[in-house]
Amino acid sequence: MTISAFMLNLNAGSNFMKSKKFVSAAILLALSGFCAAEMSEDQVKQALAATTKQLPIRLDNLTTLNSLFLAPGENIVFRYTFEFDQAIGAAARESNTSTDEIINNSLAKFGTVDRWLKAWGDQYIYPTIRNSNCTAPGPVRFMESGFSLSHELYDTHGNFLYQMKMTKGICEKIN
Repeated sequence: MTISAFMLNLNAGSNFMKSKKFVSAAILLALSGFCAAEMSEDQVKQALAATTKQLPIRLDNLTTLNSLFLAPGENIVFRYTFEFDQAIGAAARESNTSTDEIINNSLAKFGTVDRWLKAWGDQYIYPTIRNSNCTAPGPVRFMESGFSLSHELYDTHGNFLYQMKMTKGICEKIN
């Protein structure tokens, strides 16, 4: 099996990229009720406090939004757990191969696990998060107020998988 076939199978094994729930999670902040174009840090903290009471939120069969918080530097952080082992297993079953073969082929192509995960995230996660964050009113409002939105994915063992940071500048480049 080729790496691109694996990555497609891994993507198909998760509705994460297509999940309306994911888009909803990315715009939970829109429910805060704040309509002003500029939001203060205190307003953001209030919105986050109300939203975090609902966490964790299962977004699909592989993805859970676990935490949401304001980090230093006006950075709103979304932390997710992604069932990566389960996704690899599903991809292996769908392609009639073993998980070891998938892992070995991926390492042969990308050299390291970190490069493999970055390629996977850049191809499947980044576009979806970028599109939802740059078009939904809530995230756009936060970015227009000077906040960035960071999305961090970890596997169920706590191992880092992927991270991206959305800013107003990134959205301006695609609009």
